[in-house]
Amino acid sequence: MKNNIKSGLGDTIYYVNNGTRKSHGDVQKVKDVVKLNCYFIPESDITKFPDKLGEYNIPRYLAAFNKRIEPLLVVFNTEIRDEILVDDPNDRQYFTRSQTKLVRGYPRRDGDQDTLDEVLTLSDTELKFWKDVDIDPYYMYVDGTMSLVDNKRIEHNQELLKNFVEVEKKASISNRVIPQPKPFVKPKTNQQTLKFK
Repeated sequence: MKNNIKSGLGDTIYYVNNGTRKSHGDVQKVKDVVKLNCYFIPESDITKFPDKLGEYNIPRYLAAFNKRIEPLLVVFNTEIRDEILVDDPNDRQYFTRSQTKLVRGYPRRDGDQDTLDEVLTLSDTELKFWKDVDIDPYYMYVDGTMSLVDNKRIEHNQELLKNFVEVEKKASISNRVIPQPKPFVKPKTNQQTLKFK
């Protein structure tokens, strides 16, 4: 609109948000006035000057970055986890090597991280898959390596699969609809008998 760019279906228009708050979208309607919080970047600038700098909405882009990175923080100790991501680059923290040692078993929130038992037990969708393909889930183990696996876990999953198959069979039998023959009904007619001359 602002730059009178002729564009067609499939064309790419490059622009950068230069608002001042993370709540500033690319286009805002304030009362009856449309305000553009972005500016156009010619494609030639992107190809010829890839390192070119310009004004942009730091809080908005930082919030988008933080939102995508936040799930990865699960590998850091809970003592520093909440201090890693910042809204203002000037508030950046520095950590020692011992503080940034990677950890496991400390989920971000309850329910965010599966237990080892949950990971190693076949889920209902996995049971359905193995039943549908009619293959043993442990077929991929190379000869002689099954002894390296927890046999109780294998037996537990095979029992789950066996029970799942039995329940599915019972359900398909009880849900089977046996078509009943339809009784013959003489059609009713409201037509008058025609006489031919």
